[in-house]
Amino acid sequence: MGFRRFRYFASAGLLALLWVVPAQGQQNGHYLEAATGLMNGSLPPPGYYLGIVPFAYYVDSIKGPNGGSIPANITITAPIAVISAVTKTKFLGADYGFSFLVPVMNQRFSTNIFPNRTFGGGYGVSDIFFTPLQLGWHRPKADFLFSYTLVAPTGDFSTDQVFNNGLGMWSQIFQLGTTYYLDKTKKWNASVLSTWEVDGTKKANGVRPGSQMIFEYGFGRRILHYAMNVGVAGSYYRKLTLDSGTNVAFHDQENSLGPEVSLVLPPAHVSFDVRYEPQFAVRGRTSGQFLVISISYLNLEH
Repeated sequence: MGFRRFRYFASAGLLALLWVVPAQGQQNGHYLEAATGLMNGSLPPPGYYLGIVPFAYYVDSIKGPNGGSIPANITITAPIAVISAVTKTKFLGADYGFSFLVPVMNQRFSTNIFPNRTFGGGYGVSDIFFTPLQLGWHRPKADFLFSYTLVAPTGDFSTDQVFNNGLGMWSQIFQLGTTYYLDKTKKWNASVLSTWEVDGTKKANGVRPGSQMIFEYGFGRRILHYAMNVGVAGSYYRKLTLDSGTNVAFHDQENSLGPEVSLVLPPAHVSFDVRYEPQFAVRGRTSGQFLVISISYLNLEH
């Protein structure tokens, strides 16, 4: 239960990256696909959490809009701090929660596909996520959730660099999700979380990313007296509207799918999660593998 909550809070804001591909640049938003997985449509009972999410994205190619591919070797890592809580306050019959997420990015890469740009890199605080509204409903066969997140442009951003600690814009993120239990004991679980991001204009260059849609899903089974959840998780991303301020005239998209294992150790108030998702059917953006490892301290209220 506890780890599920922490993972959801982390999902409210794992950052995406800005990739500038020569002649076919695509602007990404703040939310990163593959940020969540198993039981991501649930908000657990009241409690307080502190956590760290070591996130890594291994890029092996950049896909063009028509299926072409440029080889690449780029590794992005980001330790992300999460502070979150679900209170005993009820609103519209739902549990109410809130969270803060502070990414600290360290860009690492090795490629020659950007010969005329300054890459930047190094550790730095990225754009901070604040989620003032998280609502979770619990029913006998299913859970439901809704959340609203505001992202502030606190990270450094420069138009002279391909890689930046921040994206230079405000963003709003809306999420709707559900977890459905396939049996009476709630061991088998299927979930889906939809994310809708609307970005502001970057003051540095007048560019505004198009609106984005992300669906993340998971299918798993609890074992070891519910302490472990094992299954598969995936994501589907698509740009809904074209970027403004650029000459890009196509909608980028991607898919990812892979295994996930989560474990809660109640006596130690600690939870762990490992998720690995290779990307496929990518168009107009980077392609590679996501690796997300979550570690959190749980303080449940009874």
